[in-house]
Amino acid sequence: MRAKRLGAVALVALFFYVLVPQVWADKGEKRIQFGVFDNAPTDELVSAGQTSELDDAIWYQASFEYMVTNLIGVEPAISSAKSDVMVKEAGFPDLELGQIDFFTLTANVNFHLLRDKRTDLFVGPTIGYTFWGDLESNVFLQEFSADGEFVYGFNVGLNVPFGDSRWGFVGGIDYLFSDLTLEGSTEDVGVNPTRVKVGASYKF
Repeated sequence: MRAKRLGAVALVALFFYVLVPQVWADKGEKRIQFGVFDNAPTDELVSAGQTSELDDAIWYQASFEYMVTNLIGVEPAISSAKSDVMVKEAGFPDLELGQIDFFTLTANVNFHLLRDKRTDLFVGPTIGYTFWGDLESNVFLQEFSADGEFVYGFNVGLNVPFGDSRWGFVGGIDYLFSDLTLEGSTEDVGVNPTRVKVGASYKF
């Protein structure tokens, strides 16, 4: 997990210390946002009568958006959470197999539909990469490493200013196509999360 974290830090550094200073030389509007999100998986693995799935998780997220045109913004974002991995089988109580954390680095391309209105509504595609941590199993009393993977999807969001302030409320929903692959396993646990995000934003 240490190597994955270092890789994540390196990618974040690329976004925020190399690319961002370059776009600051222009005059496009910029927005910083931070808050929490609810990661709700919509997929699972069904095998031999057992269903393996990740539970919902609430953690943190942050992003920076730069308007490359009046209607299009590029938004690199980071998010992280820890989820319980559950195994369910008819006739037996649910079993908590263990916990796994993840760190996701994404980039949204936002098409702003209501830029001339008080409420700023935007939609667009998302691409990124998820760094999965080790599955810490309570059942087998050991850790199982997981492969990182590229993810993609789409997002919808809105931003509403607090009066005439540069601060505002931001909320959104995104959907990512994502799987969890434990090293050595021949089957993937489907995740495909719907993520509901709420937080605050600051424009400058």
